[in-house]
Amino acid sequence: MKKHGYRTNNPIDHYIRPPAYPFTAQELLGDLRGRLAREEGHPLGFVDLASLIGQPKSTAHFWFSLYHHPHLLAFMSLLERLSRVERQSFIEGNCRTLPLVSDPILTGQTTQLARLLAQQKGLTVITGHSDHARSYVLTGLGHSWIRLHRKRSRPSGIDIHRPRAIVPIETLQYIDERLDGGRIRELALQIWPKILTSKSALLLGNRLWSLVPEIRNDLLRIANQKHVVLAEESTVELEAIGRNLPLPTHIVTLLATTGAEKIKVHCARTGSSQIL
Repeated sequence: MKKHGYRTNNPIDHYIRPPAYPFTAQELLGDLRGRLAREEGHPLGFVDLASLIGQPKSTAHFWFSLYHHPHLLAFMSLLERLSRVERQSFIEGNCRTLPLVSDPILTGQTTQLARLLAQQKGLTVITGHSDHARSYVLTGLGHSWIRLHRKRSRPSGIDIHRPRAIVPIETLQYIDERLDGGRIRELALQIWPKILTSKSALLLGNRLWSLVPEIRNDLLRIANQKHVVLAEESTVELEAIGRNLPLPTHIVTLLATTGAEKIKVHCARTGSSQIL
């Protein structure tokens, strides 16, 4: 980003008063918008930006084109006071991880995992390893699906977790896992009719099968029309059901690895030893 010289707080006296941050808010946000577009693989319009920041299109237009954001410039003036190491540590410590199926943290049968992004309908179950790992892969499938199918409706579904460590999918509904079981079911059932009738071709559920048993029949039925992906700790019942479903059904098993913090992926069709 090209610097355009120092701007004065009072142009009449021509003195340059610190911090005299050299970029405008529009320049900063424009730079960020361009970098995001390169990551996403397409230009980001105001509708795209509004979806990413969870605001109306008019707000995205105002923030990215008109408002001068003095608080943003103040934030950057403070941030640049940190050493490079501390600055990077601050950013990494306060930004959540964006999971993708291409992430190097995933090892093993990642090609087979990526093939699930083309699945039109059926049931996929993610199990094994830890709750965080299952959430990571489920959310990674969702974010990767959005990038691959940009012109289609975004994923729908329910994730019973606070999105604290992982960047959430903007079209999913998130429920705090710390709530009691009755309240979780109440909230899930309240939003379920909207999810059930959504036009999205991908439905994601994290702990949905185990914590909201009232919608199990709906999940199996809708797998005839779209791709349903569920993340669960225990999948004995789901695997048994999957063996009898006349639909593409896959089990994605996640395994811990020794040493480096990697997640090993194994993908297989249920009822068969055939690998994807």
